[in-house]
Amino acid sequence: MLSAGPISLLVLHDMYNSWLRHDVVNVIRHTTIVGPFLGGFFKIIIMFYKKTPAKEIIDEINRDYASFNHMGSTYKNIINQSIANSLKYSEKMWAVVVITCVSAFPIMAAFSTMYSYLFESEPQRYMVHDVMIPYTHPDKRYESPIFEIIFVYMLYACVLYIINFISYDGLFGLSINHACLKMEIYCNAFEEALKEDNERKMYSQIVEVINAQNKLQRFVDLIQDTFNIWLGLILVATMIQIGTCMYLISEGYGLDPRYIIFMVGIVTHIYVPCRYSAKLKHMVVKFRNTTFVSSPFYVILAKQSLLNWHALKPLTRELNWSLGICLMEMSIYTSEESK
Repeated sequence: MLSAGPISLLVLHDMYNSWLRHDVVNVIRHTTIVGPFLGGFFKIIIMFYKKTPAKEIIDEINRDYASFNHMGSTYKNIINQSIANSLKYSEKMWAVVVITCVSAFPIMAAFSTMYSYLFESEPQRYMVHDVMIPYTHPDKRYESPIFEIIFVYMLYACVLYIINFISYDGLFGLSINHACLKMEIYCNAFEEALKEDNERKMYSQIVEVINAQNKLQRFVDLIQDTFNIWLGLILVATMIQIGTCMYLISEGYGLDPRYIIFMVGIVTHIYVPCRYSAKLKHMVVKFRNTTFVSSPFYVILAKQSLLNWHALKPLTRELNWSLGICLMEMSIYTSEESK
C-alpha cells in the first residue's frame, strides 16, 4: 500500500488543481481510474478486518475437499465438474476481464507512442494515465528520464490493480461455487437415502443430510460476514464509474477504446456477484423441489412404508447482498422420520 502512495498523491494533487481551474473533464478522468485503484486497497483493509471469517472459509473448503477423496465416483464427477466450473469462470475468465480492462491503458499508451515516433513528423509521448507533475512545466513530464520512470511506475500500479481485483472477487466466486457444490452433494445424498430399503439406514443418511444443511448455513453466514461490506458498496461505486466513463466518452474524449473497455469491465463487475447469488438461489430451489417431490408420496409408492415428514424448525436466512440488490431467501428445513 505504501508503494502506491506516491502515484495516488500525484493523481489527487492533479485532481485538486483541476478542480480549482474548473476542469471537470480532467477531474472525472482521474476519478474513473483512481477510484477503483484505491478501492482495491480498501479491499485489503476489509480482508484484514475480516481475516478470521475469511480464514474459516478457506479452512472449510480445505476440509471439504479432503473429505471428498473418500466419496464414490458419482460424487467425484459432480466435484470435478464444480472444480472445472470454478477454474473456468471464477479464476480464468475473471482474470481475463480484469487484465483486459487494466492492460488497455499501458498497451494503448505504448502503441500510440510507437506509432507517433514511426509515422509522425513531430513525435509525441503518451503516458499510461496522463497526470501533471507538481511544481514543474506541463511538458516536463514527457522528458527523459521522468517519462520512463513514471511509465514504469504506472505499470507497477497496473499490476497492483490486477492483483487486488482478481484475488478478492475471485475468492468470493470460489466461496459461492463451493456452497453450491455442497448443496449439489447433499441433494444427491438425499435422493440416495430415499432409495434405501433399510429404514434405519435411510434415517441415518437423512440425518447426515440435515447436518450438512446446518453446516452449509454456517458456511453461507461466513461468506456474508466476509464480503458484505464490499458487496454493499458495489452498487454505488459501479453506478458512479459507469456514469463517469459515459461522460468521458460523450463529452471529454470521444469514443476512447480504453474507457469503453473499462465500462464493460465495470458492468461485468456488478453482474458477477448477482450471477453468483442467482446460482446459489437456484441450488436452494433445486433442493427444495427435490425434498418435496421425493417425499412423502414418492416414498409411500416406492417403498410401501408410511413416513411422517414435518418441519421441526423452519430456518429462514436472508442474504442481503449489495444493499438488497441480490436479495435471496434460503429456507432450510430440518425433518424427522417416524414410523
